[in-house]
Amino acid sequence: MAALGPVQARFALNLVPNPGHDRVRVTFALPEAGAILRLHNAAGGLVRSIGLERTGLRGASQELQVSDLPRGVYLVRLETLGNRLTRKLVLR
Repeated sequence: MAALGPVQARFALNLVPNPGHDRVRVTFALPEAGAILRLHNAAGGLVRSIGLERTGLRGASQELQVSDLPRGVYLVRLETLGNRLTRKLVLR
């Protein structure tokens, strides 16, 4: 397995709780400014989009309200100019 570069090592995305119900805490660390957090349904349709500020190594968090969404599998994607991370989110 190849070693992570300096940017990849600081780029992180976690979802708690997962599976979730009413709200999910999204924690992230961004190596650069100008990121977007996107929530997609299982068919690939965009459900939500949130602009995020630079956070550095310590990271930050964003509460994602999901109580209005139907049960199922979703994809949470964190994107910057040169990086993308995707995590699966299950809603009960």
